[in-house]
Amino acid sequence: MEEDAKFSLDRAELLITRLSDLYNLYYTKVQYDLNEVIKKLTSVSILFLPITAIASVYAVAFPSIWQSLLNISALVFLSPVIIVTAIMAIYLRRKGWL
Repeated sequence: MEEDAKFSLDRAELLITRLSDLYNLYYTKVQYDLNEVIKKLTSVSILFLPITAIASVYAVAFPSIWQSLLNISALVFLSPVIIVTAIMAIYLRRKGWL
């Protein structure tokens, strides 16, 4: 009887250890999936950063967006921002973040 109890106790400890390992595997998978989602959200926010900068400059400096877009200075200001945004999008897509 004592040997059966000892065997059952050893078996229970083994099952508890396996259950703990399975829980750790599940927790690792959930954390990995969450990291992937956060990576994609960060990529999208990086792409919208130059657009936000443009919007804030236009909101403060220009009375009308349509009138200011017709100026050559707007083109000079917008072209580097558009180029940088395109380069960041290409880079993030090659890395697999988008």
